[in-house]
Amino acid sequence: MLDKKTLAIIQGRIGQFQQEQPEIYTWLKDKIEQFGQEAWLIWQAILDYYFWQLVTYPTPSKEQISLFISGNLSPLLEQDFSAFKRKWQA
Repeated sequence: MLDKKTLAIIQGRIGQFQQEQPEIYTWLKDKIEQFGQEAWLIWQAILDYYFWQLVTYPTPSKEQISLFISGNLSPLLEQDFSAFKRKWQA
């Protein structure tokens, strides 16, 4: 179980991510409900990547984010993400 401080940091990051990347936030939220633990681990990896990028570089582009996500998905989630990505990047 996460301690309160860690949980607050994660919730803050998720809230910021929701404001900055609403489409991806919604897609990931739906996947957590559908795929459970696997999608949650992806969430954590994406948040770590996204906020590391924000500290070190300018805001990551949709292409950078989607490449990172694609590299961390199982085949089933990758198919789902590919369909989402076509609409998201249009």
